[in-house]
Amino acid sequence: MSQFRYSSLKSSRAIRLLRFLHEPGTEPVCQMITVEVEKAPPFVALSYTWGAKENSRAILVDDAVIPITKNLGEAIDAISPYVMERSMMFWADSICINQADIDERSRQVRLMNTIYRSAEIVAIWLGLAEDDSDLAFDMMMEWKPRFDVLSEQCGGDNHLAMSTISPEDPFFFGLSGSKERRAHEALCRLSRRQWWTRAWVVQEGTVAYRARTVLFCGDRSTDWDYIRTVLWIRYAKNDHNFNPDDRFMTDLDDLRGTREYGTNIKLLRLLHLMRMYECEDPHDKVYAALGMAMDVHENDIIPDYTKTCAEVYTDVAKFCISNPSNQPFDFLSYAVRSAPGTSLEFDHNPLLPSWIPDWTICADLRPLDKECYYGSKLQHHGTFNACAALSGEYHFDHRTLQVQGSVLDRITQVMTVCDCAIIEGGLDIVRSWAPPNPQEPYLLGQTKLEAYNHTIFADIGETKTGYNWDMSRGFAMDWELTDRGSVLKTPEELDRHYRMMTDLDNTTFARRMFVTSCGFMGLGPAAAQVGDSVCVLLGGQLLYVLRGGDDGNFEFVGECYVHGMMDGKACEEPWFLKRDFVLV
Repeated sequence: MSQFRYSSLKSSRAIRLLRFLHEPGTEPVCQMITVEVEKAPPFVALSYTWGAKENSRAILVDDAVIPITKNLGEAIDAISPYVMERSMMFWADSICINQADIDERSRQVRLMNTIYRSAEIVAIWLGLAEDDSDLAFDMMMEWKPRFDVLSEQCGGDNHLAMSTISPEDPFFFGLSGSKERRAHEALCRLSRRQWWTRAWVVQEGTVAYRARTVLFCGDRSTDWDYIRTVLWIRYAKNDHNFNPDDRFMTDLDDLRGTREYGTNIKLLRLLHLMRMYECEDPHDKVYAALGMAMDVHENDIIPDYTKTCAEVYTDVAKFCISNPSNQPFDFLSYAVRSAPGTSLEFDHNPLLPSWIPDWTICADLRPLDKECYYGSKLQHHGTFNACAALSGEYHFDHRTLQVQGSVLDRITQVMTVCDCAIIEGGLDIVRSWAPPNPQEPYLLGQTKLEAYNHTIFADIGETKTGYNWDMSRGFAMDWELTDRGSVLKTPEELDRHYRMMTDLDNTTFARRMFVTSCGFMGLGPAAAQVGDSVCVLLGGQLLYVLRGGDDGNFEFVGECYVHGMMDGKACEEPWFLKRDFVLV
């Protein structure tokens, strides 16, 4: 039997689809057609992991052989009966794209979002049944109807419904050794399967509506609604605390909800989310996000696998600076530096300057929030407005970014880095940052304790107003509520405490508190050191920590919040002196 030879895709909108012809239980036999994606007949698009690279199986297509991986073969064995019963066609990237043709790969990558959005069903293949996965799927079928009743009783508020479930609820959690307990253990193992960690699944697993996103594991299947329900139940199981095992499930479900709601999702948010996801080709850290980013037009960033990764990441920085819908320097929030001696020590691509984000760094470093919302109304940008109405000139090339701004102060004291989650000891680290003389006056007429309580949140957090949770400025720590955390009773108190701890986690993880020579308190990157400069860059929302400067060149360290220097106040001080910076 001859090897399959791909014909060229003459149109930039053309895709290949497979029609299964084999009988269930026999080796896959298919016919391939080429069609414009907008005119494609109903088809199932497969989302899966390639697994081991060696091709240990084969599929017969138009009387010729296409070698495939073992995992893809198992996916086809399990899903092809589902496809054939519904008289649909089938798409899988490693078969329907000529992987040996770099130009074709680059063109087809631009169509990925359209392909999955056009599919009648997105089939997610998690792998063969093992480790009680059948039980996990069966129990999801039992739990969802009961949770739906609770949600209906709470006016459709799933968060409130979750708050009504006790961690000892026998229906959802059972007793030690029960099938319910075993099912939750199986769900933990299921959530650690490789599919959840792939960069491309961020797009593939969130584009289709929940009922059209079907997860297959062995001979079991369920749609995404059941995954969403089980995540709410597991929040209750962990006493309203985040379970690290659910991290990737939760992130995908959050993004799915955002896409369903029609929110304008920008490239930077997607690149940040995908930092924790894996891909064999580091180009895909960017290319896998392009189809979802609503601020990127077709020709803004063109996939090109012949470029180096440094060139691709530089293209992203240039796009962000030049895009009129962005604040020009928001991308700087994603450029992170290693903090030697902590768990946040990592290698940075030496081909990239300090100011260009390295998207291969798998660090869960969340930028400070730059948007407030009140109910459903979003306040775009200007949340911190560090440079007020002042504007400056900037210029960039491949290695340097030339900007205007001012050195405001220098760091004279740094606290311990918060390099663990709040529930894993981070709260004790944050407590250790408290000023030794809390009732002494701060520079703004507050006490040092009051300033500290605002600084650890960067002055922004969620507050309930009526039925809405508003993200707004002026937020501070409520230690009385925190110290009662273990004995909170009402769902409202639990909800407020949960959100406050989540906000604290988001602002303090991978950061350290610092004090400047003038006595200001700040929250900055883990890599900040004594002697670093606190600067305002004209065009930036926040303040920034820079290093060096004796020769006019500065290394970028990270963004920071300084209590009393935001909202344009730093630009009104006598020490503000506009100058040129060269970031290298």
